[in-house]
Amino acid sequence: MKRFFEPTRRCLCTVATCLLTWAGCTSRSAPPDPIGARPAPAAAFPAGTPGATPPHPTFSAPPPAWPTDTVLVAGEPLSVGTRVVLFDEMGGYNAYRGPSYFNQRRDETRPASGSGAGPASPPDRAALNQLIDRVVLHYDVAGLSSRCFRILQHERGLSCHFLLDVDGTIYQTLDLRERAWHAGTSNSRSVGIEIANVGAYPKGSHEPLSRWYRPQPGGGTRLILPPDSGVRHPERARQPARPSPVTGPVHGRQLVQYDLTDAQYVALTRLLAALCRAFPRMTPDAPRIGGDPAAAVLPGLMTAGDRVGFGGIVGHHHLTRDKVDPGPAFDWPRVLRGVRAELGEPRIAPHREP
Repeated sequence: MKRFFEPTRRCLCTVATCLLTWAGCTSRSAPPDPIGARPAPAAAFPAGTPGATPPHPTFSAPPPAWPTDTVLVAGEPLSVGTRVVLFDEMGGYNAYRGPSYFNQRRDETRPASGSGAGPASPPDRAALNQLIDRVVLHYDVAGLSSRCFRILQHERGLSCHFLLDVDGTIYQTLDLRERAWHAGTSNSRSVGIEIANVGAYPKGSHEPLSRWYRPQPGGGTRLILPPDSGVRHPERARQPARPSPVTGPVHGRQLVQYDLTDAQYVALTRLLAALCRAFPRMTPDAPRIGGDPAAAVLPGLMTAGDRVGFGGIVGHHHLTRDKVDPGPAFDWPRVLRGVRAELGEPRIAPHREP
């Protein structure tokens, strides 16, 4: 009896394995590299690779076996040098699927130019190079990428290209050819990154912070993760980069916030450097006080001219007085130094005429 069923069992196992592979369950399954270690450089995939570009506006095709350090730009892989979970991957966050606000809009695709507002055919990589010149940094207030995606997708009707979790894992929710809804008039020209952090609060209003951060008897501060956090590597998210809350001004108001984790800074620096390298109009700088490249990063709103002309890395607070993210604890000098070191050249942000 055993000899009779053995060939049938092997056949069924083979079929099951093929189905799982086709469905993407076995793609990109290599274990992630430790924070600080670089994955091998991404292989070059031609734009016409079957499955390389998800159908617009919903994704359904099985993906190729992308390297685990790549993001998707108009269907082409871009190596960023740190772990990225794509939207089509098991455990990823897919803004193309489900009852998302993104899929209900008729103008998801970026227009041919930054001033357009209507729908257009999906832009290719060359078109994106001329269009994208800005990264907008947010903190998500939710504290975790799993919660952030649920809120954006199902409650707020918003979207963002990347989520950066507390352990440094980057999740891409949309191809960069899509116009995510995260930064108002900057949507068409920008890439959006939601950083997992519970946010900044007025001095004396620490209740949200006290629930997430706990001082330790021997010194330091512990980041408290709920059981359902969805964080892949909790050991990389044990404490903020600086143990004490940071107080600083945003739009003239003194706010208190805990810093990001070191793992987040490492991953963010590499992602930003890769984006600056990929998009020639995007430079590794942020708006400065008085427009002086040697001055500190501006803790408030950019001028009207700079809101049109500046190309580089901006916080949400640089675009509107209604926002204060990424907050006073965000270590701008650390990030910008790291990005420039990755690129090997200290460049100054250009300005376009308004």
